[in-house]
Amino acid sequence: MAEQVNERMTRISSSIYGVYHYKGSKVQCVITDFSVNGIAITTNQLLVPGDLIRIKADLPRSSAKIDIWCVVRNVQGRKVGLQFEEISNEQKDSLIQYVYSILDTSNLPKTEKY
Repeated sequence: MAEQVNERMTRISSSIYGVYHYKGSKVQCVITDFSVNGIAITTNQLLVPGDLIRIKADLPRSSAKIDIWCVVRNVQGRKVGLQFEEISNEQKDSLIQYVYSILDTSNLPKTEKY
């Protein structure tokens, strides 16, 4: 049987400080990787798949900012995978330009196998 190969948008490792809003609280976190479709954060707060949070951060070496509603997709200890849920076209375009500029300067492909 042939092995199934999946592709996703390339994730970029990072260490960006941000905050997220969840059920009336504001919690600090670190964005550990991101792509044009979502991000991963580390946090000490217990989150579960399906939780909806609003995350905010300034992207380094750019005027781009993240202010996006995300849904928790997976949790592995302190690492939480988030998928962008509500994102404006302007913010998505800005994020795509930012991600692609990093991929281009790093000679990384736009998609990766996993």
